[in-house]
Amino acid sequence: MSNTLLRVYPSDLKMPFELRKQNSACLELVNKTDRWVAFKVKTTNPRKYSVRSASGVVPPRGSCGITITMQAPKEMPPDYHCKDKFLVQSIAVEEGTTQKDIVPDMDDSTSKLELERRYAEENKKIQKELDLLRKTKASPRGFSAFVLLVFLLSSLLGYLMFGSRA
Repeated sequence: MSNTLLRVYPSDLKMPFELRKQNSACLELVNKTDRWVAFKVKTTNPRKYSVRSASGVVPPRGSCGITITMQAPKEMPPDYHCKDKFLVQSIAVEEGTTQKDIVPDMDDSTSKLELERRYAEENKKIQKELDLLRKTKASPRGFSAFVLLVFLLSSLLGYLMFGSRA
C-alpha cells in the first residue's frame, strides 16, 4: 500500500563513494493522496547510514525531504559493490498526527487502529443490513396479512352478493 501513498524520488538512490569522506544524498517523498501519511525510513545497514528525518508525517499532496548520509568509509570494500537497501514504509493517518506520535512499532499500532476503525465501520454496515432484513422480514408478514384481509373481505362480499341469491 505504501506504493500508492507516497512517491519516492529518486527511486534508485546513488551516492558517490570516497574513502574517509562522508557523503549524502537526498530523497523526496511526495504524498499522492488527499490524506495525511506517516512514514518511516529503514535501512539494511543502520551503522553505515544516518537518515534524517527517519520518520514523519506528510500532509495531503505535500512533500518531505529526507537526507541520507553515509559514514566515511575507512577502507575499500573487496567487491566494491554496495548491496545496502532502504525501505520507506507509509500508512494513512488521522489529521493532526505528528512525528512525536510515530513510535518504533508505528506499523503495528497504526495497523491495529486502522483495523479497529475498519471493524467499527463493518459493524455499522452489518447492523444496517440486519435492520433492513428485519424490516424486510416484517414487511411480508404485513403484506400477507393485508392480502389475507383483502381475500376475506372479497370472499365475504362475494358471499353476500352471490350467496344470498342461491
